[in-house]
Amino acid sequence: MNTLVRRSLLAAASTALVGGTMLTSPAQAFTSSSSVYVGGTNYYVKAYSCNSYWSSCSWNAETSMSNSKNFVHRGDVKANGISVSLTISADSGAGITGNSTSLATAKESGYGRYNYMSGVARPSVFSISVAARSRLDTAAADPSSGWTTW
Repeated sequence: MNTLVRRSLLAAASTALVGGTMLTSPAQAFTSSSSVYVGGTNYYVKAYSCNSYWSSCSWNAETSMSNSKNFVHRGDVKANGISVSLTISADSGAGITGNSTSLATAKESGYGRYNYMSGVARPSVFSISVAARSRLDTAAADPSSGWTTW
């Protein structure tokens, strides 16, 4: 095997190894949470999003209350960058608004002590990062987590 062919094969193998490592390495994740105590009930909200991704990013939003309440839970997901947009998916019980914009929202209403939504964000090629936040609306309190990234 001549030197040129050997170098080409080594370069291809190195690229495949590095590329494979980059694609299979665990994504970096960010979380943000908040809690408030109002009228004998503790309200807690939390959001999660990955920040390093190839073409899509997982996100989730959860909320819990120490007492059962009627609630509206919103999971907001946004793409950060210039002239960006994203499309999100969410659990089957969630309604989604804002797909193909820079901010999409999944919304669930119900009664109880806990709600969890999750999905996948597919940002446009110009996106720098994906951020999520969790918002809870009840008659007594409206806590919100911060954004998981700027």
